[in-house]
Amino acid sequence: MNRIRSLLLLAALAAGVSVGCSRHYRAHTPPPPPPPYAYRERGMAPGPGYVWVDGYWAFRGNHWHWMSGHWVRQPYSRRGRR
Repeated sequence: MNRIRSLLLLAALAAGVSVGCSRHYRAHTPPPPPPPYAYRERGMAPGPGYVWVDGYWAFRGNHWHWMSGHWVRQPYSRRGRR
C-alpha cells in the first residue's frame, strides 16, 4: 500500500513540476531579417600592419544594432616565430 501511495505522490509531484516549468516556456520565433548593409567610409589606417574589420548587424535584445567597422592590428602567425 505504501508503495502505491509513494508512486502516486511521485506522479503528482512530477506533474506539478512539469506544469510549473511549462508556463515559462515561450515559443521561439526567429528574429526578423537585418536591415540592409550600412556602407560607411573607412578613413585612413592608423598605421602599417592594420586591417579593416567590416561592420555588421547584431541582434541584441529585440532589435538589430549596427556594430561599426574598425581598424585592428593584423594577426600574426606563430609558425614564423621560434
